Amino acid sequence: MPYPRCTPQWLKAAVLPALAAVVVLSTLLLLTWVAQAGRVLPGTSVAGVDIGGRDEWSARRLLEPVLEREEQRPLAVSAPGQRLQLRPVDAGLSLDVDATVRAAIGRGRTGSWRDPVHRLTAGLVTTELAPVGHVDEATLIAWVEGAAALVERDASVGDLLIDGTDGSVTIVGPRGEVRVDREASIERVRAALLDRTTGRVDLVTTTTAPPSPRSAIEEIADRTTAALRRPLVLHHEDRRLVIAPGVLAELLTVAARPAADGITPALEVRPETLQR
Repeated sequence: MPYPRCTPQWLKAAVLPALAAVVVLSTLLLLTWVAQAGRVLPGTSVAGVDIGGRDEWSARRLLEPVLEREEQRPLAVSAPGQRLQLRPVDAGLSLDVDATVRAAIGRGRTGSWRDPVHRLTAGLVTTELAPVGHVDEATLIAWVEGAAALVERDASVGDLLIDGTDGSVTIVGPRGEVRVDREASIERVRAALLDRTTGRVDLVTTTTAPPSPRSAIEEIADRTTAALRRPLVLHHEDRRLVIAPGVLAELLTVAARPAADGITPALEVRPETLQR
C-alpha cells in the first residue's frame, strides 16, 4: 500500500504567500483597468492643467480654452542687442486639441510591458504632456526673416549723439557685425513653440569683434565736447565767421576711415548741411 506524499512545510510556507500575492496583484490590476477604462490616467497634466481621471469629452472641453491661450502666450526671443516678443500663432503654431486628448488617453495603453507599471503608479507623480501641435513652415520662415532684419547689423566704428542745446555728447558703439543663422534659428524657434514648458529662446547668431577700439571714439567725443563749449570762430583774410555750438552740433558727424590696422572713426562735417 503506497504511502501518501506530503508537501514539506517549508514549501507550503513559500508557495502559499506567493500565490496570494499573485491573486492580490491580479485583482488590483483588474480593478485598476476597470476604473481607468476610457479615462486619462491620474497625474496627467497638459499645459499645467490636470486632466487626470477625465474621459475624452471632458478632457477636450477643459483643454480647448487652455490651448487657445497657449497659442497666444508670448515667447521671449533673444538676440544680441534685441529682445523680441513672439505670439506663437504669429509664427504659425496651431495646437490640436483632439490629438492632444488622444495622446493623453493613450498614456499607459501603448502595448508595452511598462504599461502595468505606469497604470498602477499613475497619480503618485505628475506627468506633464506636451500639447500636440503643428507649425506652418512658411509663416515661421517669414517671422524669422522679419526678426533677422531687426537683429542683423553691420560693423561700426561708433557714432556720437550730439545735443546742440546743452552741448552733451553721447557715445554709441563701436560694435561688431551681427548675422542670424536662418536655418538653425528656424529649427530652434520651432522646437520652442512646440515645447510649451519653455518661455524663451535665443536666435542663433554670429557676432564679430568691433572694428576699432572704444578709446578711438572716446577721443573724438572728448574733442567734440571741447569744441562745443564756446562758439567756433573761423578767420579768412579780413572776414570772420562765428559758428554757434548748436549749429556746429548739426554739422559734425563720425565716419569710418582707413587706418594702418583696419579702420578708425574720424570726425567730419556733414556735406548736406553745408548746402542749406
